Amino acid sequence: MGVTPLTGLPAGAAAAAIAQRLSGPTWVVAPDEATAELLHGELCFYLGSGRAWLYPVDDSKPYEGLSPHPALPMSRVAALDALGRGGDLVVVAPAAALLPRVLPPDVLAASPTIRKGEEHDPRSLAAALADLGYLAVGRVEDPGTFRLRGEVLDVWPAGAEQPARVEFFDTEVEALRALDPERQRSAGALEALRILPAREEVFGAAPLARARSVLRERVDALGYGARLRREVIEDFKAGIRFSGCGDYLPALHPLVLPFAHSPGAEVVVVDRGAVDAAIAKALSQAEGRYKALSDADRPLIPPEMRYAAAPELAPALDRALPIHPVAVVIDGEQAPVDLGARDNDRLRSTSGELAHAAGIISDWLAEGWRVGLVVDATSRAERLRQLLHPHGLRPRELRQRDPARWPPGVLVQVRGDLPRGFHNPDAQLAVITADELLGSKLRVRTPHGRAHARLAQHAAVTSFAQLKEGDLVVHARHGIGRFHGLRRVDLGHGPEDMVQLEYRGGDRMYLPVHRLDQLYRYRAVGGAREPRLDKLGGETWSLRKSKVKDAVLKLAHELIELAARRAVNPGQAYPGRSNRFRRFEESFPYTETPDQAAAIEAVLDDLAQEKPTDRLIVGDTGFGKTEVAMRAAFRVVEAGRQVAVLCPTTVLAAQHARTFAARFEPFGATVALISRFGTPAEDRALGRRIREGAVDVVVGTTRLLGRGVRFKDLGLVVIDEEHRFGVRQKAKIRRLRAEVDTLAMSATPIPRSLHMAMSGIREISVIATPPQDRLPVRTAVARNTPERVREDLLRELRRGGQAFFVHNRVASIDAVARAVAQAVPEAKLAVAHGQMEGGALEQVLVDFVERRSDVLVCTSIIEAGLDMPNVNTILINRAERFGLAQLHQLRGRVGRSHRRGYCTLLVADGEELTPKAMQRLRVLQEHTQLGSGFQIAAADLELRGAGNLLGEKQHGHIQAVGFETWTTLLEEAMAEARGEAERQSVDPEVELGLPAFIPDDYVVDVDERLVLYRRLAGARTPAEVRDELDAIEDTNGELPVELVQLGRTLEIKCRCRALGVSRCAMLKVRAVLDLIEQTAVPDAKIEALVAAQPRRFKWSDRRLEVRFTPEEGQQPFLFLHWVLGLLEKAVQ
Repeated sequence: MGVTPLTGLPAGAAAAAIAQRLSGPTWVVAPDEATAELLHGELCFYLGSGRAWLYPVDDSKPYEGLSPHPALPMSRVAALDALGRGGDLVVVAPAAALLPRVLPPDVLAASPTIRKGEEHDPRSLAAALADLGYLAVGRVEDPGTFRLRGEVLDVWPAGAEQPARVEFFDTEVEALRALDPERQRSAGALEALRILPAREEVFGAAPLARARSVLRERVDALGYGARLRREVIEDFKAGIRFSGCGDYLPALHPLVLPFAHSPGAEVVVVDRGAVDAAIAKALSQAEGRYKALSDADRPLIPPEMRYAAAPELAPALDRALPIHPVAVVIDGEQAPVDLGARDNDRLRSTSGELAHAAGIISDWLAEGWRVGLVVDATSRAERLRQLLHPHGLRPRELRQRDPARWPPGVLVQVRGDLPRGFHNPDAQLAVITADELLGSKLRVRTPHGRAHARLAQHAAVTSFAQLKEGDLVVHARHGIGRFHGLRRVDLGHGPEDMVQLEYRGGDRMYLPVHRLDQLYRYRAVGGAREPRLDKLGGETWSLRKSKVKDAVLKLAHELIELAARRAVNPGQAYPGRSNRFRRFEESFPYTETPDQAAAIEAVLDDLAQEKPTDRLIVGDTGFGKTEVAMRAAFRVVEAGRQVAVLCPTTVLAAQHARTFAARFEPFGATVALISRFGTPAEDRALGRRIREGAVDVVVGTTRLLGRGVRFKDLGLVVIDEEHRFGVRQKAKIRRLRAEVDTLAMSATPIPRSLHMAMSGIREISVIATPPQDRLPVRTAVARNTPERVREDLLRELRRGGQAFFVHNRVASIDAVARAVAQAVPEAKLAVAHGQMEGGALEQVLVDFVERRSDVLVCTSIIEAGLDMPNVNTILINRAERFGLAQLHQLRGRVGRSHRRGYCTLLVADGEELTPKAMQRLRVLQEHTQLGSGFQIAAADLELRGAGNLLGEKQHGHIQAVGFETWTTLLEEAMAEARGEAERQSVDPEVELGLPAFIPDDYVVDVDERLVLYRRLAGARTPAEVRDELDAIEDTNGELPVELVQLGRTLEIKCRCRALGVSRCAMLKVRAVLDLIEQTAVPDAKIEALVAAQPRRFKWSDRRLEVRFTPEEGQQPFLFLHWVLGLLEKAVQ
């Protein structure tokens, strides 16, 4: 093989070094998925993402009847195609991924390639795309989808980074361009477009003929399955790739081993023993699952036709170059060469200080080591510079990623995303990642004390996303004006973007973007009339604000008194985490999302206090609210008290009862269900057990609130989908809330709950982080026609999924089901509604879950509680008759897996909608992003009105100042009513004379730039600024220097605000900081600083002047961070 011996490298770096010394393609085989993903990440860094490919294993088990995540087969097909075309690429595969046989090379070689000027019939091309597994959609925003409208074809090819738009003139390709999937606009021109299969089940005349023959042979050989063979062939002919159809791939094509696509490729194996064990385990699992199935459920294709046997893989693995976890064998040498790599755990800091790590790095540099910092984002690079600067370390930026070419004794900084670093004393080499110094970017704990502030910021940013020129806005100091867009101006110290506002009399005002946190879109409630503009510099705004503040102060005192009355009877405290509770936590089969973990901690902190708990958990459906409730419930049950779980529907109650029982009963707790399906005798017996304390968790509908249910010792009430309960039921719930701890959950909180949470009256936790791989549900409004119903349902059936058709009238549901059956005769339909007998309803739902039916025509009974990952399309008939919250809940029934969900809001064909109905449907269309329940609740508030908040009508006050300003005033009034000291607020001016803005060519869309400015301006800590910059960089690419300088300026502003610095400016030879009277920095500490360095510092009339050297003046941000750091130490 002629490979140079390697020393001092971990497996990923060693594989990269080997690949660089080889010519042609290389396979790297890892023992498992985690190792493969780690190696792939390292290879992407060392070789570049264009050379490193991942060949993933399916996320479904053999013969499970499920299809894999759509991205997985596309990734495999793209990797095999790249291997077949040669080149110096490296493909990393977990051992189990090599077992499934794959499409032969000739199928991939026949994939169409489109070039400008060629002849292609658009409709024939669309048919070919369907055969290749592409899904016809209304909007191309996922790989493996296409859209043909007239002479324009949009398609996102498998393996491509973005979709493409093909424009035809008759059959000639007139234009070929990249397509922006977000804006659906054409981008740069493309030379050619290669369209690989999106699924491994490639259809066509020849594959279908082969499938008929192979399946007939299998039926003859096995003696069973004739009906199954007919169903499979009929689905294939109709273009339906049913769930689990990959089990029949050998019937469609003569399959080959993955290695057949690159016969001359080199193979590198990481830990051969573990690889062999993984292959044996995967084969055993496939054979065992096949044998365990009954004849009726067993596919006609046996494992040997679908999977390779170990001896077939042995020749490639036996000639492979093996890398052991800490060693490599070169050219068959018996003695391994020690790689000597060590991890960087000794550099990690839990306190956030880098003094220890900086000392180690300085020692390495003094000894002549090559040391490199690998950073994945501009903001983190800046953060490292700030933290290392006081220790005398100044990284030099390099583009060279090969550590062998780094200069010895110099700290270098390289951009890239490296999963882990290492150091090797023998080789005097250290590669250090930002995560190893700063910690992971994902912070699991979020201080819940800032939940209200984060909610207000989130709501404000959302309203900015809808801001258009000419809309009314509210400035915190100047009142109601009219928004006239962004303007770039230069006031003498560099260009910057400003927002132009118009006030009464045509007066104009320019607001710097770093002060956009003072601006809100004007929102009244309940469709109020548009107010007059305020006079710039006039007194009407301040007088109006003062009047409203007096009213909300009175309200605040009433609310405080209510809370005080509730606190008279202190609740029981549930402190600490027992070993049993920790085991319960560990039984959760998933990793908590950061927001979910923060919500759990907040609820447990509440329960540890003696004051009664009253918390609202807001999070979209499927975001993990139930787990938060179960942690709280277990803590209470463990203390010997009972828990009531209150649900609005029987279906949801049954779902929760099953979920709670599965988690609680292994720990000795009892769970019972009260529902309308129980007989009177069963209800009496259960009531007796509850009174005796023999039941720990009682789940039920409003029957839980009935007179016949008495608890022995009720400690916690969990209320799910709080917005679904009626007035009388809420009155009973309020009485319960006064007596016991209460935890409410809602995906769309009712406006009153929204009011109370946003004003701090009620504790709130927001779970806005979606589960991994969750995609937003695509929402459309359409007329109810047979053609539209067929198009939507057939799209779902063709990708192997199921669908809901919601019709909320029991009297006509059977007629609607017949109409759906006529539109889609290929579908197997079932009907479900709340007036069915309990047993019949349960059987219909069980059959649907087990996929004996494709489409469930049902009432809104499925609105809550059903968790069916395979159902990813929902059609809602007469959607205009539903409320916003109900529509959002129904939409939340789909898109609960890795597949894109589709929701069609059907309105009556030929009928005019009322303005309010049109607004409701428009809100659903606009708020499709994950976690949008909070925005939808705010929109519901705007449409329906604030309602009567604890007897005090606030409509007029909200109309006078706008909703956001009213909320701010209520927060201030609540603080005043609690007796909290009002701190002097400061909005610092930071003058650095540097261009600080978002360049037009970096973010082209003006509306998007405005939203980004609002997000940045709303950040209150340097860490929040960096988080926003990270998000911008993830979406738009490496940050331009002007945006980096804007972020640095805002970091300085955040630190100034916290210290009470009203102005911070860099002049010719000195920096000037003006401090307010109520500054957090004691005067005595500043005077001591001046006394210690009188030539450096000067303090007079609340102004601190700090002289800087020419070198310090070249790095103003680092210098100011140093000065502000001194002031912060004075505070501490």
